Amino acid sequence: MQFVICLTGMEKFEKVRVNEKNFVMVKNLHGNWYSAGLKAIIGKLGNELYKKLRNDEQKQLEKCLDNIEDKRDLVMSSQCLTKFRKNYLREMNREKMKKEEKKAKKIGAFTMEQQSMEKEEEAQIEISNERNAKQKQ
Repeated sequence: MQFVICLTGMEKFEKVRVNEKNFVMVKNLHGNWYSAGLKAIIGKLGNELYKKLRNDEQKQLEKCLDNIEDKRDLVMSSQCLTKFRKNYLREMNREKMKKEEKKAKKIGAFTMEQQSMEKEEEAQIEISNERNAKQKQ
């Protein structure tokens, strides 16, 4: 008896099973859902990035997006966003490095690069002094 109930339940799925007639329709539906999902992600990332940018950068991003002829073109819009995101991250990294250098100077510490540069200068001075001493002899 349970088997008959299961079979009856499976018959309901025959109506929604993909066949040759509805394959194209299901394929298009899937493609549309995929595109809509990508658009939503790109839109959300773009919105968050836009809020973080300076006014001049916001205008440049707007111009980049406005220059896209086909507003459904996900590749061009994501290229604009990628370009501005990389610039934003590069600038944030640069500012972080400047803050770290200022902090190091305030506490009288040297960064590793400064220390190695000073050691190289000291070594060059020693070599120069040794040469001068040899020339005097």
